[in-house]
Amino acid sequence: MRLPIIIFISFLSLVTAQQPKDTTLLHYLRSASANALENGNDSLFKQLNTEYYQLARIHKDTLCIVRSFFHEAMYRPYPANMIFADSIINLTKNFYKIDFPSYGYYLKGQLFEDNDALVPALDAYKTALDLATKKKDSLGILDALGGIGSIKLTLGRFKEAQESFHRSRNYIIQKKGSSAALRSNYNLARAFLHAGELDSARYYVDLGLSHIDLDKEYAVKSKAYHKFSAFYPSLVGLDAYVKFYQKTAMDEVKDSLTKFLPIYENEPIYLGWSHFVLGEIALLEGKRKQALDHFLTVDRLFGPEDWRFSKLKETYAGLIELKKSDNAAQLAYMEKYIRYDSIRNSKMLRIANEVTTNYDLPHVADLKKRIAESNNDLTRKKRRHFYIVSSILVVAFVISLVFHFRYRKTKKRLELLLNEEPVPAPIKVASQPKKSHALDTEHLTHILNRLNDFEKSDLFLDPTYNMQDLCQYIGRNANWTSKVISDYKNPEGFRAYLKDLRISYAIADLKRNTPKLTIAGMASSYGFGSANTFSKSFKERTQVTLSSFLAALPEKASA
Repeated sequence: MRLPIIIFISFLSLVTAQQPKDTTLLHYLRSASANALENGNDSLFKQLNTEYYQLARIHKDTLCIVRSFFHEAMYRPYPANMIFADSIINLTKNFYKIDFPSYGYYLKGQLFEDNDALVPALDAYKTALDLATKKKDSLGILDALGGIGSIKLTLGRFKEAQESFHRSRNYIIQKKGSSAALRSNYNLARAFLHAGELDSARYYVDLGLSHIDLDKEYAVKSKAYHKFSAFYPSLVGLDAYVKFYQKTAMDEVKDSLTKFLPIYENEPIYLGWSHFVLGEIALLEGKRKQALDHFLTVDRLFGPEDWRFSKLKETYAGLIELKKSDNAAQLAYMEKYIRYDSIRNSKMLRIANEVTTNYDLPHVADLKKRIAESNNDLTRKKRRHFYIVSSILVVAFVISLVFHFRYRKTKKRLELLLNEEPVPAPIKVASQPKKSHALDTEHLTHILNRLNDFEKSDLFLDPTYNMQDLCQYIGRNANWTSKVISDYKNPEGFRAYLKDLRISYAIADLKRNTPKLTIAGMASSYGFGSANTFSKSFKERTQVTLSSFLAALPEKASA
């Protein structure tokens, strides 16, 4: 259980606290106390942590006070350390960090679990899970579900453990180098290994190792691997255990475990597993002396009271076999074997019953209550759903009718557009031309005649053609020309008039000649600055989309 704690210390060192005016000494004490904690220097750690706490209080730095309480909770004996876990919870009830106060409950769960109080541990983990879910704290959810899964694993409920670890994995974005991804894969590999599902364990071990970018030799030599790769030795251990039970690459298993034994010195569970596996391999190779040394190491690490170390029974069986020539030693290990088996069975049975009574059954009762409440609202919800669905169907029917009539109208317009005789003049003209003020018949006739000549030319296909160019062509000023265009050609003025000429020309030209250009090319040929402008103008002029018109041209041609 110590490994997640060490990782959390590194995590706390990264988050930004409420900054006091002078934090140099505060940060130094934090770093020094964390190093003393990691190196196991109890006396130095307690001295530094006390100074750290006092200075944090002076600066009113809540996060630093929480760190100091956390350190104390780790090294005070049970149940005295629970006071500090409760203090963290009370201190961070309204804290601005999303991982509080859920982590206080997670810490409390770990302390309970380390002392075999598994039912209170499950309650604490569940509270941590609820708070983390409410705050959308993915790492808090991972921690809490990991704690619940770990207890289920201890009780031999492998499927339930796998379910918890799978749930936690769903909250984590899998990224290379992510510690959260490593932890989720590590937990799943551990659950499948204990369940004997070696292929699945192999999959998650490989997935976890793929997230690590770390030189193995450097990790072994320096013992100072990166905090995000803190699960690397654990995954290497799991990798070796899986290969051992799959009976593959035994030499590689021995090399990996032997190299990492120094790193496992502060992790008794992995140290014990490693020596057990190395002892089993030595037995298979007929190296009884090596096997005995490894099993004796396991015996020194654990006693019959350490019922949660599942390989102790097999270790005692191996020692009984290897000590055939020493009757007294054999009897001693037989007694340990029987005592361990008795303690483990009684503990497992008692705790399993407690968990079922105090955790599983209330959980099922709560689920049943929620289902009953849901059923009470079912009729009302069904009625509401009926109205919603009916409304949606009515709206959908109306929309379909609208689209149907629009389609028929568009189709009719398209047919008319394709079958009518091409005319170069624009369709949109003033319905009732007005007499132009201050313009005699001679000038009016001249302008109209020149406009008719202009419509028969292709001058309007020039994208840069403007009113000044047209006035020069007609030989009259802009005021008179504009007035005549508005009264006799297009009430919207020169620009609309020019656009209609271009669209009329484009329709006639496209009907005569199969288009070979892109829409952008067509736009440029017909005097438009862009394909978008051409398409928009075509739709405004004809009420038919350009794409529909172009698609219909080959059909008309083939017909």
